[in-house]
Amino acid sequence: MTLNALAAVRRELDKCVKCAACQAGCPTYETTRRETLSARGKLQLAQALLDGRLTFSSRVENDFAQCLSCMSCAEVCPSDVDTLKIFTAARAGGFIARGGAVKRFIFRHVLPYPARLGALAKVVGLAAVLYQKAPAWLTRFLPFVSRGARRLTPDLLSGNLRKMAGEVNDPLRPRANGAVRTVAYFSGCMTDLACEKLSQRSARARAGEKGGGCPAVVRGACPGENPA
Repeated sequence: MTLNALAAVRRELDKCVKCAACQAGCPTYETTRRETLSARGKLQLAQALLDGRLTFSSRVENDFAQCLSCMSCAEVCPSDVDTLKIFTAARAGGFIARGGAVKRFIFRHVLPYPARLGALAKVVGLAAVLYQKAPAWLTRFLPFVSRGARRLTPDLLSGNLRKMAGEVNDPLRPRANGAVRTVAYFSGCMTDLACEKLSQRSARARAGEKGGGCPAVVRGACPGENPA
């Protein structure tokens, strides 16, 4: 079960010729110079997992998690390896192997559903308010507190972008000839729930730059999101 996702992309893995062209332009590799953070290195990790020479560990999971999904590796690959498909499969395998029951439930039954995710965000938002307002003597028993200093928490109670802005909005600064351009703004989970006002201003600013732009908030930007 753990390796099913990786086994399904074995053909993509086999296409890699290990030429290292993917190292050029990879931000994580250029910053760290760690081979396992380059696409070639991660493909070798995936192959070792499939062959049984390696098992999922926190180090392996972290190496796959470091990928920024910029896809510069796929653009320069002479063999057209679909690296994103392989990395996604590896992450899925690591999640199944080490995720835990609570994490699996949230990822499978909450995150793909905007309404459920919004409800969970309100619960977390309320907990964050209580966390910030807890008396000083109680902080020693709270998580994420270092020497009495508490972490900043996002405001998850104020609303969300999808309720504040429509999918397609009225054009800004219409052109003299009446032409209208639609400017798409992709909202992710946290952008939608925690940065709604900033996101709305960003979408309107981009539309205004285009002159007569019509800002459209594109839903379903998160992988696996279900509209139900």
